Amino acid sequence: MRFIDTNVFLRYYTRDDEKKAEEVLRLLQKVEKNEEKVITSPLVIFEVIFTLEKYYEVPKKEILNLL
Repeated sequence: MRFIDTNVFLRYYTRDDEKKAEEVLRLLQKVEKNEEKVITSPLVIFEVIFTLEKYYEVPKKEILNLL
């Protein structure tokens, strides 16, 4: 089982590093197929929301749609 940290979500949502974003997409596809088990924490979700909102200036409604 892998722990998904804030940076993993941010790479996928921001696509600031396309290669890493594609790696995250492949991981998420494995999770959907039940080929990989992952876990995260409420703190990670908070950090993702905070970073997207404050640093990347993503509107709250858009963040909710992403999650």
